Amino acid sequence: MGFAVNEDKTKFMESSSSMSVNNSLLECPKLQKPWNGQIIGVCDRYVGAECQFECRSPYRLVGSQVRVCRSDGTWSGRTSACELDTGCNNNCGGCGRCQETTCLAVFAPENGYVDGQCNPGVQGQSCIFFCNSGYAIEGGPSRLTCLPSGQWSSYTPYCRRTSGRAICEFFDVPNGQADCVIDGGLTVCRVSCNPGYMLVGSSVVTCSSSGTWNEIMPSCRRSTPDVTNVCPTLNAPDGGRLVGSCTAANSGDTCQLVCISGYRPTDTRVLICQANGQWSSSLPRCISSGCPDIRVPFGTNSGACTPGTPGQICTITCQPGYTLTGTGTLICQTNGQWSGSIPTCSVRSCPALQPPASGGNSGSCSPGVVGQSCAFYCNSGFRLVGQANLVCGSNGQWSGNPPQCAAEGCPSLNPPQHGSNSGACTRASVGQSCTFVCDSGYTLSGQSTLYCQAGNTWSSSPPVCVAAPAGCPDLNPPANGAISGSCRQVAVGQSCSFSCQAGYTLTGQETLYCQTGGRWSSNTPSCNRAAPATCASLVAPGNGYMLGTCSPGRVGETCVFTCDSSYVIRGQRTLTCEPGGYWSSNQPRCERGEVEGGPCPILSPPPNGDFESCDNRVNGRCVVVCDQGYLRTGSRVRTCLANGMWSGYAPTCTRKVGYTTTYTYKVVPLWSLVFG
Repeated sequence: MGFAVNEDKTKFMESSSSMSVNNSLLECPKLQKPWNGQIIGVCDRYVGAECQFECRSPYRLVGSQVRVCRSDGTWSGRTSACELDTGCNNNCGGCGRCQETTCLAVFAPENGYVDGQCNPGVQGQSCIFFCNSGYAIEGGPSRLTCLPSGQWSSYTPYCRRTSGRAICEFFDVPNGQADCVIDGGLTVCRVSCNPGYMLVGSSVVTCSSSGTWNEIMPSCRRSTPDVTNVCPTLNAPDGGRLVGSCTAANSGDTCQLVCISGYRPTDTRVLICQANGQWSSSLPRCISSGCPDIRVPFGTNSGACTPGTPGQICTITCQPGYTLTGTGTLICQTNGQWSGSIPTCSVRSCPALQPPASGGNSGSCSPGVVGQSCAFYCNSGFRLVGQANLVCGSNGQWSGNPPQCAAEGCPSLNPPQHGSNSGACTRASVGQSCTFVCDSGYTLSGQSTLYCQAGNTWSSSPPVCVAAPAGCPDLNPPANGAISGSCRQVAVGQSCSFSCQAGYTLTGQETLYCQTGGRWSSNTPSCNRAAPATCASLVAPGNGYMLGTCSPGRVGETCVFTCDSSYVIRGQRTLTCEPGGYWSSNQPRCERGEVEGGPCPILSPPPNGDFESCDNRVNGRCVVVCDQGYLRTGSRVRTCLANGMWSGYAPTCTRKVGYTTTYTYKVVPLWSLVFG
């Protein structure tokens, strides 16, 4: 006979091998009709749907005649196939030996895949070709059958890009055939019936741009004259269409309701036209299938979520401390599916924190966990600048900026040889000082007082004590003045006096004494032209006012300027009327600068000092100037950083260490300078 009876070789592969079952959709994989057979009525895919199979003569059914879509997304029974009834059975003792006939192997086309008995082909069985999304079968039919001659029934097809052309679901015409061609970019199928059958419905169907056939699928029914008892015409209900012999059906014809996407039938049974001219059951209805319930762990739903109805919206948000991944708004579509993938809620975290230089951290730091903290510490010899503990907030941000480790203070200073030191000389903090003195017979070389500055460095190198000279250096008379007394080759304990010409005033000490160590008791004074007793009148600045002796100024007295709210001084706040009849600085002005709620906190000027300018906006600067007679320690300029913190260190103004300057007015006759 040329055909082998072998159950393994008569199995027809279902086309669902590349499809994964999604239980949430409550559907089973699509079943294909067996070769040399057909599916009776419509084979739907929802839970509870039934699919019935039958074979054409001389083929017989192998497998299950009826398969039901189960709730777990699988079909009941065994795969249905049609095998040639050769008269052989599993015991071929009286029939001779059955040899199977095979065809050469065929393989998947580019941009596609195959299913069924393809490698090799087996007589009577088929190999089905599929194309990936965006491609369509060309060059031959999608199903090839291995013939008894060992040849395939047609040429091997290939997959061609559709260029956006819609692809409709494959359909079969029992007792007929459909010839499909691409005409003007559309797929057009012409349907004809086998001899003895007549066409019911349109002979031409077209694949629409939406991917659905725009006509009801035609069918072929028997046309023998002895068929009687026509059943009444059935009309498709809302949301569905009828498939089969549903108009002018004769006894034995079938009709089944197929619902459009988003709807499901109330009954899946196939209607059969009975000999009494009545259908076997009433025509079912199509009802909305709806969308499955949405359940997101650690999430909250609002709207139509359990279940969804086509057109309704479900909104998903996450609980505090969780972040939404995916789309938070989904729309239930008419196909019973949501418009996008179900989102997820994952634990929110804060960015990883690195340990500070010369320190470390511990706790939930890399990354941070909402509600938990990261602790910071510094190595020995360093101190923490900033918050020691930061908490990861529900917004995914830390409660503050990471701290830094700074050295605990300036290095210790040792007393000089032949001398001593006092003050904050060991582990001094910024702003503290260390003072040096020498033993009798020695003089100090260098600064007598050193200040611990920002950056933990001293203001100067430590001084040294050197042997004192026998006397003090010679003194010269100042310009417009004269000297008297022991002013050259001076021994310790002697003095030198200074005087000025008429119209000039002495600035500095009038008498200097030669001290132990070869130093004069003060700097050499100078003679300056006598100044008027007053300074020019000052005018209050815009957006501010002034207090004190301002209009006019009196020598030695001050004028203080103050700005209105939201304005800051640009220049010196306090001006002093100098003996020369001029003010100690230019008149300041009031400018809008610091703002409430700015990125950086508003700074206050240090005691005995003021701001030359100050702006607490990002990249703004505050410049500190100390009053006369005071020395600044710390940062002169501080910049407002983008993180809301000021750069540098807070400055202080401390009184200078030195001798008090006095002003002495003395008129000396010129003849006394000439004649002694």
